Amino acid sequence: MAARQQLAILGSGWGAFQLLKHVDPAKFAVTLISPRNHMLFTPLLSAASVGTVGPRHICEPVKPVCKDKGARFCEAHAEGIDTKQQVVQCRSLQGEAYDVHYDHLVLAVGKRANDFGIPGVKKHALFMKETKDATRLREALLARLEEAACVWNRVTTFGSLDSLNYEEDGCELSECGKQRVRQLLSIVVVGGGPQSVGLAEELLDFVSRDVTRYYPALAPLVSVHLVEWASRNACPWSQPPKHMGDQLLRDYALSRLSRRSGVQLHLGEPVQEASATELRLQSGKTLPCGVLVWNAGTKPVPLVRDLDLSKTPDGSRLLIDPQLRVQGQTAISAIGDCAQLKGAWLPQNAQIAKQQATYIANALNDQASSASSSSSPAFAPSGLTGLVYSGGRAAEALGGVGASMVPRALAGRLAWLAWRSASWSSQLSMKNRLSVTTDRMLSYSYGRSLTRFGQDTTELPVGNPRTSKTTSEASIKPAWPKFDEELTGLLGDLGMRPTGHMSRMPPILNNPNLPKQGQP
Repeated sequence: MAARQQLAILGSGWGAFQLLKHVDPAKFAVTLISPRNHMLFTPLLSAASVGTVGPRHICEPVKPVCKDKGARFCEAHAEGIDTKQQVVQCRSLQGEAYDVHYDHLVLAVGKRANDFGIPGVKKHALFMKETKDATRLREALLARLEEAACVWNRVTTFGSLDSLNYEEDGCELSECGKQRVRQLLSIVVVGGGPQSVGLAEELLDFVSRDVTRYYPALAPLVSVHLVEWASRNACPWSQPPKHMGDQLLRDYALSRLSRRSGVQLHLGEPVQEASATELRLQSGKTLPCGVLVWNAGTKPVPLVRDLDLSKTPDGSRLLIDPQLRVQGQTAISAIGDCAQLKGAWLPQNAQIAKQQATYIANALNDQASSASSSSSPAFAPSGLTGLVYSGGRAAEALGGVGASMVPRALAGRLAWLAWRSASWSSQLSMKNRLSVTTDRMLSYSYGRSLTRFGQDTTELPVGNPRTSKTTSEASIKPAWPKFDEELTGLLGDLGMRPTGHMSRMPPILNNPNLPKQGQP
């Protein structure tokens, strides 16, 4: 029996999972390399951000699939590829470097969020690429609601919103009244793609179903803004979709969203700067902002950016041939968002990535079974290549590729069933299908949970304005350096290194049980 060939897969997205499921483990020893130990069902990321479904229920762990396939999983970053030695240079999340040999290598690393270097975006915006991003957005939404409720309660206690201008315990409220509440409850989504439109829809549903129920006084002050700019070619560093299907989906979703009440569209508006309280556009328009979500664009991961392989003119994707091999390489293939077929533009979505992964798996299995080295037929996508759902009354399905791709609209209950069945059947396990279905039923019947996690209720913030003597953080810090030095030295002697929280020694002030300075 011939020895199994070494197949290395970089990534844990749609393409990588599909390839892992279809490759023959009797012919290939598979190593999956990714810093993320699960596959994320991205179409439901917007639903998870408002609590419609649980974040864990839209993730599929890689370990069970690797166990069934006899594959090895490495939770690590791929830092480089030595094409001559055929090794992938990896570094674990703990910083350990090692190499993984391959006979065949498939890159399915996707892309990452791009802030385009716009001032304030990286600091103040929330990105939507991972489950942790959905969790952060949900916590931010709930935090802004409670902060606005706090302002509202103080306002309604002392007077009307329009006339509020008072001082409390020497602390002047410079931003108050309706303007302050509206700013806190202003949600701005930047980006015009399907994920941005879906997020705007979920936010509107969250406001209409849950905010009106639990925050009835605040619900009329909530606003959702969608700043769409890339598709209008308004930004010099961003290009509109080059595939007809992508443009049709984008235009259709925006036209549907423009008819919904509760969302304000800002089309063709490049962003100039973002701050903690507002978003400034190049047209001079300023949007108040309590929560800023950034879905405006993507950029290559560091591995693709630094590889010395054939790429697109802008360097964002790897150029592949009709057999999905990186140009000039016989042992390296690329699929998904990080790859572009030369001479053609395919939709950057899960359907295409899954079809590409199935094609490569079948090609590898056939090559390992036969002694012939004949080339496989060219990859040709088929079937349904796109689906977008806009609200409760319409959906859009695209079939085929190229100029023949024409949108077909579905309406009413049929559209609702089409989207629900597609999102349900695309889950990789029955466990996740049941969990997502249960989450939706509970959210619809009882409302979304408004529970916030990780709140510290044991200590007051430093500098409580109601106390006559406040203790500022600056007055506490001078007592810490010696403690930090001694702790660092002790851990160094033991061969350990301190973490960020170990040196945060709480201040000991005005304790009558401690001896005063100079006393034994």
